[in-house]
Amino acid sequence: MLRPEAAARGIEVTLQTAAGLPAITADPGQLTQALVNLVINAIQAVNRDGRVDVSAAAGDDGGLLHVQVRDTGPGVPPDKVATIFEPFFTTKPEGSGLGLWIAQQIVLAHGGAIEV
Repeated sequence: MLRPEAAARGIEVTLQTAAGLPAITADPGQLTQALVNLVINAIQAVNRDGRVDVSAAAGDDGGLLHVQVRDTGPGVPPDKVATIFEPFFTTKPEGSGLGLWIAQQIVLAHGGAIEV
């Protein structure tokens, strides 16, 4: 869904899913929204010819699902890591500062954790 926007910016988006992913009880619309917010954030952070990699794998105990969004952007400055999930915090002129906060709220409501 987000590949056309990424391609227009010269960014490659990859998806890797491991075999044997666990079934989870979740609201698929909300989890899609959280993932979309994370990928959009990554796309906006990457320079032309960059990459955004999304992966999913089972946790060590087999009952958890680990989803990772990685990008080749400059990263989050160490002094900002503690604040990136606060509402209205943004480092981008086009950002509302709500994407990561919304993603965090959705993940927490599903009993998960989100971290940088």
